[in-house]
Amino acid sequence: MIARADLGLLADDLTGACDLAAAFAPRMGPLVVTGADGGGDVLNTQSRALPAVEARERLREAGRRLAAKPVIFKKTDSTLRGPAGAELEGLLAGLGPRRVVVAPAIPRIGKTTRDGLLYEHGILLTQTAYAADPTSPRMSASIADILAETGQVDCQIADAETDEDLQRLVDETLAMKEPVLFAGSLGLADALARRLESGTGAATPPPPTRRIALISGSLYERTERQIAKAVAGGAILQEICAAGLQEIGNVPIILRLCGPSAPAFLEAVEKASCWVRIAGIDGLGIVGGETAYHLFQRLGATRLSVIGRMAEVISYGIMLDGSLAGCPFTMKGGSVGPDDALELMIQYLRSGKV
Repeated sequence: MIARADLGLLADDLTGACDLAAAFAPRMGPLVVTGADGGGDVLNTQSRALPAVEARERLREAGRRLAAKPVIFKKTDSTLRGPAGAELEGLLAGLGPRRVVVAPAIPRIGKTTRDGLLYEHGILLTQTAYAADPTSPRMSASIADILAETGQVDCQIADAETDEDLQRLVDETLAMKEPVLFAGSLGLADALARRLESGTGAATPPPPTRRIALISGSLYERTERQIAKAVAGGAILQEICAAGLQEIGNVPIILRLCGPSAPAFLEAVEKASCWVRIAGIDGLGIVGGETAYHLFQRLGATRLSVIGRMAEVISYGIMLDGSLAGCPFTMKGGSVGPDDALELMIQYLRSGKV
């Protein structure tokens, strides 16, 4: 078993950091997510969209802060989007020499690895929609090649086609009783969390909310399906560029921003944050890692208490500071989740129950 004090947790974007916190919350109780220099339980380096040189240095600093921890978990995207090699290279420079195990598979949602290659539902990654990803198109399915694009890391690349494969990997690695850096997605995080000593238990759920807004800056087709289903269920869709946003009542509003690659993205996030404050929102859902990060920055929310997750990839919790301190939130990445993901987010915000 791993003691909580021996474990360091970090992720490359805000949705990933909250997903990681949610994976460990059932054993540790609510975890606080902060920026890389904020001293929280889970550190968000917000490095996925950075150039490799900047990402390497940011992770080096994070590694220095976590160097005393014998077990480190570095949350990655399941397809290793971002400068993954540079991040691991920088993190190791800060941590010092240790065993590195890379396993990005999440078998329960069809993301597996075989012979060092990434698959989704049995199809090679380069033959899926990820080949045309709007932010990080995948030209190779080889984990080694993807890492080598931005950095040089001496690591064990582990295949995993089942959750049992990941659990065996964690158990065999921990049995070596040497400092280790695990790098992977939620499948590996769950396997490691099962070997953590139990902590304080679950938090009291937040109260139900009345004025709900979901804000999306995602360009993914999956998000569009999720929005369409929520609108069919009664939510109101509005664009941030619309002249005069509708007065919010008890009907959830979905506010769609331009995507994070658009020049006007940050301006759209600023408008959205102003509207959230003026409208008296008391329940907030966010889709997209860049959207979540920049929106919370503008709301002054630098500390998030993560309580748990639903539908595998939707985290939920409470904002601890900023202009909406005490407000419940839900969050997910743009490329993940079932078609009813936004409806599940609304349901949680309305009831305070998963």
